[in-house]
This record gives sequence, C-alpha cells and structure tokens, in this order.
Amino acid sequence: MYNPSEQITVTTANTQMGKAIRSGGLQAVANSDVLLLQEVQMPPNELAEHVKELGLLAVSIAGHFGLAIAIKPEHKVTDSKKVTLQKQGPLGRAIGFHGSERWDDTKFRLRGRGLLVVALKTAKGSHVTVATTHPTVPIKFLSRRKQINAAADALADVTDPLVLAGDMNHWPGPGRLDRKMRGNAHLAAVNLGTVPTFDVARNNYAWLGKLSQIGLNPNGQLDAMLYRGAIHPNHTELVDISTDHQAISTTFTLARLVLA
Repeated sequence: MYNPSEQITVTTANTQMGKAIRSGGLQAVANSDVLLLQEVQMPPNELAEHVKELGLLAVSIAGHFGLAIAIKPEHKVTDSKKVTLQKQGPLGRAIGFHGSERWDDTKFRLRGRGLLVVALKTAKGSHVTVATTHPTVPIKFLSRRKQINAAADALADVTDPLVLAGDMNHWPGPGRLDRKMRGNAHLAAVNLGTVPTFDVARNNYAWLGKLSQIGLNPNGQLDAMLYRGAIHPNHTELVDISTDHQAISTTFTLARLVLA
C-alpha cells in the first residue's frame, strides 16, 4: 500500500550568475527540501558555504554547466550523475576543457550545457529523483532541441517519482517542441498560469531591453517545474530572489510504498 502523507518542497532558481547566492536572495527559499540552481557562477567551495548558511548541503555541483543541487541534510543521496547535453567546440578543446571535474574545483566556466541528476531517500524513507538543466537560448533552435531531448533520454530509465526543473529557456513560454518532449517523457508541468518568470528590467543585458522598441516583449515564462510518477503538486508559488528570474517553489506529496 502507499502512504501519501509525506511532502517535499522543491525549488528551482536561476541565480543570475550567482547574484541570488551572494546577495542572500535565496534566503526566501531556504525552507526548501531541494534547491535546483542554474547560472551558479562561483567555485564549489564558495557555493557550499553559502548553501550551508541556508541549512542545506550542496550534493552535486557542475561548474562547467553552471548547475548545482542542494538538499536538506536529513535526506540522503543514493545515486547521482552529470550528463553532457552539448559537447564542446574547438575553442573549449583548445584550452583544455573536456568536461572534467578539475573545472569544478576552480571557478565557474560555462563550457557546455548539461543535466544534473540526484536520487534521494527522504528522511521518511520515500524515494525521489530530482534533476536540473539549463538549455541554450531559444534562437539556437537546433541546439536547444537536441539538448532538451537528450535530457529526456537521460531520464528515461528513472522509475522513482521524478522532478525535472530549471531555466528551460522557452520563450515566451513552452512551445510545440517542449510539449512534444514532455509528452514523450510522460512529464507534466506545474501550472504557473500566464505569469512571466523572467523580467528583463532586472537583466544586465541592455540589448534585451531594446527588443521592446521593435515590438518584442522579452519577458516570458522561461522556467518550468516538471514531474512524473507517484508525486503530486499541492502548492506552487513564484518567489522573488532579487534577480531577473523568479524562483519556482512547489510542495509535492510523495506516495511512499509501505509494507502492510
């Protein structure tokens, strides 16, 4: 039989090149069981110290992807992996980057697009897998298509309840490509309505703001919280973390198999 009583809060946040981490913006989501972070522009030891101040433990960091996952210490990691979704071009190879762990031990260098996956056993004994990714920008259509499909393929063998979340870079929101990927991967999306998760007014790139001058609204719902399996979203909110993205924080109910 299943015990549907356990809840877990998962938050995804694009930290705007680490701004939300260094400025304390993540304090607003410090009650999360799991933090899925993108644009983590800092050395792993610095990140670990910042999330420790939030009462969390950094359990997976990939500086070369700009991704990280942190959890409450009472949950335990049972497995993890880092998946390259986009291989390096000639420049990356020329300077010696091969997706190696040595970059994780120096400083942030975004040299590729990837996926972080962590399997957890919760404090109450439930199993859940969490993953985060940050595909490339929408105008690089072919690359982005390959990346999101590769992410779905990398999660195909996950049988535990699954949460995949991040800055998916779908503008102004999920399109046909995203809906097809979700359908093929049996992923449902937490309902965010029509509220944008990205605000160009808080972005450092002036050219983005100028798009409005030619009739384009750069704001959009770029971020997503996806899930599948024996897990159900109960409550979702968008949280201001003092960056150009709002965090998505969802409390899920997990169905836990228990012996009768």
